[in-house]
Amino acid sequence: MSTNVIPLTKEDLSIMSSTTQGVDNQYVPLAGLKKMEKQKLSREEYRKKIKKDIEAEFKRALLYSDSVVINRAFIINTEELYKPLLSSGDEKKAYLDLVKSKGIIPYLYNEKSITEGDASGYTKRDSGTMAVAELERELEKVPCVRFSWDEQQNLKDANRSARAFTSYIMSARIVANEIAADLKIKDVEGFKKKLNEVTTFCTETFDETKRDLITRQQLYIRFVCVEGRTKEESSQNVIQGKYDYSKKFWKELKMIFDLKYQANSADGLRIQTLSGRDLPERSALHELDMAMELAPASESIDLSTMFGEIVFSKLTNALWIRTVNDLTFSDIHKIRQDCDEYKIFLESAKKLKLDTQSMIDDLQKSKKGVDFALDFKSFINGFYNYQNAIRKITSARSAENIRPAIKVVINIGGVLLTVLADDKLVKLSGATAGVLSDQAATVISKVVAGASKNVDLAINYNFMRTRISNARDEYERLLNKFRKQGFNVVADKQDKQEEATIATQNELTYPEV
Repeated sequence: MSTNVIPLTKEDLSIMSSTTQGVDNQYVPLAGLKKMEKQKLSREEYRKKIKKDIEAEFKRALLYSDSVVINRAFIINTEELYKPLLSSGDEKKAYLDLVKSKGIIPYLYNEKSITEGDASGYTKRDSGTMAVAELERELEKVPCVRFSWDEQQNLKDANRSARAFTSYIMSARIVANEIAADLKIKDVEGFKKKLNEVTTFCTETFDETKRDLITRQQLYIRFVCVEGRTKEESSQNVIQGKYDYSKKFWKELKMIFDLKYQANSADGLRIQTLSGRDLPERSALHELDMAMELAPASESIDLSTMFGEIVFSKLTNALWIRTVNDLTFSDIHKIRQDCDEYKIFLESAKKLKLDTQSMIDDLQKSKKGVDFALDFKSFINGFYNYQNAIRKITSARSAENIRPAIKVVINIGGVLLTVLADDKLVKLSGATAGVLSDQAATVISKVVAGASKNVDLAINYNFMRTRISNARDEYERLLNKFRKQGFNVVADKQDKQEEATIATQNELTYPEV
């Protein structure tokens, strides 16, 4: 082990630590992908247009996470991540303090220090190499995280992570309809055929390489990028982001590959991932639906690993300060160091995430439906107060006066229970005893989040789906549970699901990596 690192593992990371898709070396917002396609540009040719997007994603993660974990190679080849290190004065000092206090944590794959190796397989920027050398020189010891600092265990964990990525990509065809709906794909049959091609390609690659693993680069070469005359040329096309706009569904497949790649890295470290602002959330992978398809419908699904991740990442994607780039790193460091509201917000978010996991644990043990209402109230208050604190610190340059409204809608066999946690109220729609039978039914739970002022906070998504053996019993059990928790249960005049009243939904060896 290098003497220039402070070695960290996943046990040292808070559950409010995160990775962010915005610092991935293939990150492009959806609007940017469309412009690139229209202008026939590569990512490297277009990347100046997304500099502010990359910087905003990085700063957003710092504002709403305990720690931001970033692949060392991404730091070296992404100017927006390292440029403060090549500056002087307050910005450099704030950045160094963020690293020293573990606000920014470099992730090492199989390296032993932040300056080891040449980050091959990525766009190499000499200024990035100089920047990490400066980071090491200034701090002497840089906090860095790996799966494990025991080489054999790190190797096992890296292969486990690679297998999880491969397993999902191989099976994505199972949830083709659901993915197509989320990505607004009109040619659903064509998309299903394409995902079958992905599965076939994986199998053929296994036969060729004699390894049952697939990498994102291999998928990019075949389905996203221009294929070169040689392997080296194909690899360079991936690095430069030379996307082949004639390949059908190149854009949709790229988003799926990137989303799973990023989520997979976070899973290996047991932290959360923040999707890019203009890109689909992790829920678009439909891993929960895939799990249900692969298990008998009458059994509870194993959701606890990803459930809290999905709920919180969906909500944090809504926590958007429109002018986040007005904040300097000095501002962000001051907020994280001195702002009590930041700490309270993190605690409320942590509680929400742990509560969602507890809900699923209870569900699995009881083999019944949702057992208690998630307490969004402390999270709402924590977020609202934090936004106001940012306004004071930054002289209203960036924060907006937003108070989110969050509710849960539970659908039991067509009967709707709309739970307003902030008001301790449950509204019933179509809820008469005669509507429900004592037969098995599907339970779907949806979170709807919004704000009276800002469309950035509009979310509406299904976060849980399971089967129960007796619809009427589950309905009565839920109502009794809510009443015991102090909720007032009232019949809704409208005989249909309540829509979000706030805004419209946003279009939102070591294995190789």
